[in-house]
Amino acid sequence: MQTWKKIALPVSGFLTTAIIFSVLGSVTFYAPLILSGLSAKISVNSFIFLITLIYFSGMPFGKILGRAMKFHKNASMWTALMLLIIIMTILATPYVHNLLIFLILRFIQGTSSFVMEIFSISYTFMFKERERALASAISISGIPAGVTLGSILALSLNLHETFLIIPIIGLISLIPFIYLLNIKVYDFKNESYTTYKFKFTWIYGFLWMTIAGFNLTLAVIIPLYLQRYSPAITGTAMSIFGYWGALGTILGGVIAYSIYKKVRGSLSLIIVGILGYAISIPGFIMLYLHPNNVLILIGIFFIMTEALVISPIYTTPVDVYGKDKVGNGIWEFSLIGSSGHIIAPLTLLPLGILLGFNNVFLILVIFPVYGIIAMIFIYRYIRDHDIKNVG
Repeated sequence: MQTWKKIALPVSGFLTTAIIFSVLGSVTFYAPLILSGLSAKISVNSFIFLITLIYFSGMPFGKILGRAMKFHKNASMWTALMLLIIIMTILATPYVHNLLIFLILRFIQGTSSFVMEIFSISYTFMFKERERALASAISISGIPAGVTLGSILALSLNLHETFLIIPIIGLISLIPFIYLLNIKVYDFKNESYTTYKFKFTWIYGFLWMTIAGFNLTLAVIIPLYLQRYSPAITGTAMSIFGYWGALGTILGGVIAYSIYKKVRGSLSLIIVGILGYAISIPGFIMLYLHPNNVLILIGIFFIMTEALVISPIYTTPVDVYGKDKVGNGIWEFSLIGSSGHIIAPLTLLPLGILLGFNNVFLILVIFPVYGIIAMIFIYRYIRDHDIKNVG
């Protein structure tokens, strides 16, 4: 691949992802206004909970659809079709006046998470081993960046302006992304083969759940946690959540790329993953202790350093599954992980209301601890498998 394409593809992927995920932030900000135009008699808080749950419920369905239709074999066609549908639902958002129809649109928007598997599988074959972590990280970082972008647009523009600008930018960014994603046909063997009996599919699945469900849900948890503080801190906190989440995702790829020659490729990614999880632990503990404003922001910074692990989770599977089964494995472990999109809000929001949201952050410490242990298991498997192949 030409050098300019190696740069342009991840960047265009980042822009497209940021646009389609921006509705996760913007719709929450506009919730009272949107609710006033719907034929529904529910509270704003109940509405926010409902639309968040429906959005997250669409994410696992995106994985099911991608696996069933074999998106990875026709990446450019399926990606273009799905993203066009999602962009049209965003455009329709301000004009819907029926709650059920609005929830259907919200569910479709949630399926956008399928792009992560497109990045992971396609980039595995399009980039060299050293480059693929960085390329995937740049594109995937559009998710937290999109949350922040949506919040900024909602604070700066009115409802109709926001949901007109987002689709326009989305269509513009989609053109170069689809053009550059026009990959050749790869030899994916055993398309009917399932990896669910392979223990590492479940290890990866729960690993992804730590990020996909229980970290991303913080986009809703943090504003609720900060209600007792000054409103000004909420905007700063969510900026750190989005900006550092995006930069941390990219940084994970940069670090892995930088140390690749000094340690084995897979080890460089495992080191990054362990580092990201380890740094996040004190952040969760800090927010549990209800510190002052400055320490809250530092705690969120530590927590979002967990974004470093996204590159290892989505670029080491080829070393575990092999190139002939990586398409099957990534779709299937990501479906397990994406169930966290439903489990997390159903558990964390009620627990926060009952026990206090500071206690939620103490519970969340469990997940980075699991992440560190899982990373070690993955590396040991890759190392032992390599030794057997050499032997």
